[in-house]
Amino acid sequence: MPRIKGPTFQAHHEQVWSDLTEAMGALLAERGYDGFNLGHVAARAGIARNTIYNYAKDKTALAAKIAQHASRDILARIDEIAAGPEPAPRRLAQIVDTLMRSFDTPAVRLMLHSPATAMPQDVLEHPEGPFAQVAAAVEQVLRDGVDEGTFRPVGDVALTTHLLSGIVRAGAERTASGADIEQILPAVTDLLLAALLSPGGAPR
Repeated sequence: MPRIKGPTFQAHHEQVWSDLTEAMGALLAERGYDGFNLGHVAARAGIARNTIYNYAKDKTALAAKIAQHASRDILARIDEIAAGPEPAPRRLAQIVDTLMRSFDTPAVRLMLHSPATAMPQDVLEHPEGPFAQVAAAVEQVLRDGVDEGTFRPVGDVALTTHLLSGIVRAGAERTASGADIEQILPAVTDLLLAALLSPGGAPR
């Protein structure tokens, strides 16, 4: 019978995710992403090796799902903004603000370590991770902006979103290194909107 880590199944479930997050963060710092496997994570988190497969089938999926689990409230807020009534440029600015500030979440910051410990691209783009959901929200806002005439026509919305994400990631990495987010955030937002606004598009 596996050991239960809380008074209820839900409490146990949350505690396991917390332990997995802490374990992966420690192993990333000590060994880099390629220096450990699921067995190491299970041992560090204090759970049986076979139990960890109930949470993810491999290390890539686990890393993505850790970030997804920790970002639930943030992702709900981003989806709410994307579906809101504001003009597209304002919604995009609000999404960027929410996302940039979310990188203070430990599990999300796992994605933004130095090159020696950084997650590979397949983790960042994993369908069970938070960034896939963020990308879908941004794609919705881009399409709305094109339809309303505030954004210039975009030939490939998914590619444009991917390219824009590089700007956000670069800004997030600067803040993760200690830069003032209140200086970085406006620069990131202005750069994104400068790339998207149509000649007659409304400013944010």
